[in-house]
Amino acid sequence: MRVETVDGRDRLVLTRWTASTNHRVCFLREQVTAVLPRIDLPGVLLDDVDWTGFLPSSLTSVSVATCTLPRDV
Repeated sequence: MRVETVDGRDRLVLTRWTASTNHRVCFLREQVTAVLPRIDLPGVLLDDVDWTGFLPSSLTSVSVATCTLPRDV
């Protein structure tokens, strides 16, 4: 992607997707994934609920419709 000026106006030009572009995107994705921390998403959500005290009523347990969260989590 680049910006070109034509007749005094900026114009966004998108570069065509090529095999080499795909290779660069895959390489970049691998590099970013390698530095991201591995997290336990359910644990993060439970921590958030514990810190804020906010749990939307629309969230229910998959196994049981009425579920209570343990306070020691």
